[in-house]
Amino acid sequence: MKPELLVFDVNETLRDMSPLRIDFEDVFGDSDAMGEWFARLLHGSLVSNELDEYRAFGVIGVEALLLVAERRGVDLDEATATEVVTRLAILPAHLDVIPALEQLLDAGFRTAALTNGSTKAANV
Repeated sequence: MKPELLVFDVNETLRDMSPLRIDFEDVFGDSDAMGEWFARLLHGSLVSNELDEYRAFGVIGVEALLLVAERRGVDLDEATATEVVTRLAILPAHLDVIPALEQLLDAGFRTAALTNGSTKAANV
């Protein structure tokens, strides 16, 4: 039985987040904090949604990054945190994403993307 719709997550699934590692290396000296930051970002977004109190993904991302920096004893200003988080919206797709989506569309599948981010971030 052919599904009526295929739904994909955007961050990490369709978009390659590895370019952010450079920013995390610049801020923290290595990219280890990236996983903690992203987990806190997703957690904050889910809590906001569950409480039905919308907060922009980018705003939550900046708060999460500042919190991770504070916990790790790293001096990080809000402007730099905002600059890092803003890059989420312009991350490239994984190399295999566009050809795979084209094959699915050519085969007659309908596709959609779900993201906590902005509409701009959902465009692959």
